[in-house]
Amino acid sequence: MVKLANPLYTEWILEAIQKIKRQKQRPSEERICHAVSTSHGLDKGVVLQQLELSVKDGSILKVTSKGCASYKDPDNPGRIGPFKLGGSGLVSLGSVIPAGDLRHVDWNKILRRAIEGLGVPAGSSLRNIERFLRIQEKKFFKPPPPPPLFFL
Repeated sequence: MVKLANPLYTEWILEAIQKIKRQKQRPSEERICHAVSTSHGLDKGVVLQQLELSVKDGSILKVTSKGCASYKDPDNPGRIGPFKLGGSGLVSLGSVIPAGDLRHVDWNKILRRAIEGLGVPAGSSLRNIERFLRIQEKKFFKPPPPPPLFFL
């Protein structure tokens, strides 16, 4: 039988993580233990044990960055890791959003347009969808005009 973390302690740990994040600090084991023990008077050993159980439960995310472990609220993870654009640089058709910024992209809309544009009743492969989107990108993407050579 898997031992589960105490929900009250998990709530306290999540509050401590939020408090530490508001201070623009990384929520490490040490900072979480200190925050929970000062606000609720819980022993640091118990906090560490409950933190490990909460990670096993999935109620808290453990993230390793630059060799240091930090913890996140799974309901509000923020940035989990860098997202690298691996392809054409297509953001959306006729978009003015920078090519690396994918936060505002409605992928469902783009894929639906591509599938409808291909018009294959039996369905389309990912390769055909990608080709279609690359062609559309070349048709609709217009680079910004060059700056003027002189200023008035």
